[in-house]
Amino acid sequence: MTSTEQSSVERGEWSTAPAPVGRRAIAHERWGRFAFFAATVVIVGLGVTGVFGIRSSTATGGGGEFVVAVEHPAVTRPGHAVGFTIEVSHRDGSPITEPVEIAVSADYWAMFDANALVPAPSAETRGGDVLVWEFDPPPAHADRSRLLVSFDARLAPSVNTGRAGFVQIIDDGEPVAEVHFRTRVVP
Repeated sequence: MTSTEQSSVERGEWSTAPAPVGRRAIAHERWGRFAFFAATVVIVGLGVTGVFGIRSSTATGGGGEFVVAVEHPAVTRPGHAVGFTIEVSHRDGSPITEPVEIAVSADYWAMFDANALVPAPSAETRGGDVLVWEFDPPPAHADRSRLLVSFDARLAPSVNTGRAGFVQIIDDGEPVAEVHFRTRVVP
């Protein structure tokens, strides 16, 4: 070995030992690890408490003699079962004795794979972007102060974006009560 080679080996140019690190760099690395750990704990904690989970919401509205409440999925995931309920009542609480027409946005309804609509409508029509169902009044042995329509379905697996929807109560061919809502779809 020549004296040049010896001096370069002695200086550590061929060494595999890590370069010395200053206190400031060590402190930055420590805080970086702590921040990452804290963020992970917060995200996992929010997930465990259901913040990122499926939620439903109720939208209400009224007009004329009717009040309508719609319980709908506010946040859901593709392929998950969801509930959708429409409750129609008279503003004064009087019994529903005539058939009720309910219109829903067809684009919103297309997000779902339907299992059942209870009670079944006595008549159904579609006009453009609106589905219209006609329901007979509640039977005499039931609570006649309200009409309750339940939709059992799941969000179609291919739906990856949310949509806005509406429910209208139709009286003499005109909407008299309307509720708007939105369903957000998360992965």
